Amino acid sequence: MTYTPTLTISNTQEYIPSVEELQQTVQSFVSFFIYFTLFALILLIVLAVTLIHFAKQWQNKKDSDEYLMHVIQAQEEERSHLSSELHDSLAQDLRVALSLVQEEKPHEIIKGCISSVRALCYNLAPPDIATEHLSDAIKSLCLSFQKNTGLDVSFTAREEALSLVDSVNLTPLQKISLYRIVQELLVNVKKHAQASEVSIIMRREDRGDPEGLYLFVSDDGIGFDAEKRMEADSSGGFGLRGIRQRAMQLGGNIDIHSEADCGTDVRLFIPEGKFSGRKNG
Repeated sequence: MTYTPTLTISNTQEYIPSVEELQQTVQSFVSFFIYFTLFALILLIVLAVTLIHFAKQWQNKKDSDEYLMHVIQAQEEERSHLSSELHDSLAQDLRVALSLVQEEKPHEIIKGCISSVRALCYNLAPPDIATEHLSDAIKSLCLSFQKNTGLDVSFTAREEALSLVDSVNLTPLQKISLYRIVQELLVNVKKHAQASEVSIIMRREDRGDPEGLYLFVSDDGIGFDAEKRMEADSSGGFGLRGIRQRAMQLGGNIDIHSEADCGTDVRLFIPEGKFSGRKNG
């Protein structure tokens, strides 16, 4: 039996798309890239607008902080000038009048006036804390306040807190701002609290709480209503607006808790990173 091979020829033909189909495919790709480009462009525009918005907000905040710093610095310069004028003119005139008056009653009145002027000069322009430790200046402030008001004032500063407030990295403006905050809080106690005791504590937290300086000022006075305090604060009452502004300038925040007949507790917190000898931002 003879095997005869067979040859099968397949009549298959490769598919070639038409011109119309090719045009539709090209148009689809072109449309995709157009839409993709438009989407990317819109996304970039939105991103650019967002960045510009945040940049403006940041610049406004920076300008506001710098303006506040200049305002505080101008206030301190004006206080110093006024203190010098009072000391050089009024205090000197009263001292001359005292030497001319021999009667006891006028003598005591003028002596009291001289003491008042000296106290005013000290409050307006405290000792040059730029060249001394801030803790020493605050301690002297507390002693002077206790002497003038008769209130029992206690000041406690832990060693770790002293390493911050007495740091050479503190600028003179940072020092005076901290000093003024304590001073204004004591003035509020004298004017409004009807307290018998004031406690001032400085400490530095590094366990659990954020690191930085914590300043606590508490009194046993009559306290005040929180809502009324907010109204007074918005209109500049009680000196709280200035205290908050100084705290903000230092990069910190201040919390005030008070209830009627329960005294007042004030907590100032300044992050450790702000004690750097330069404006942080």
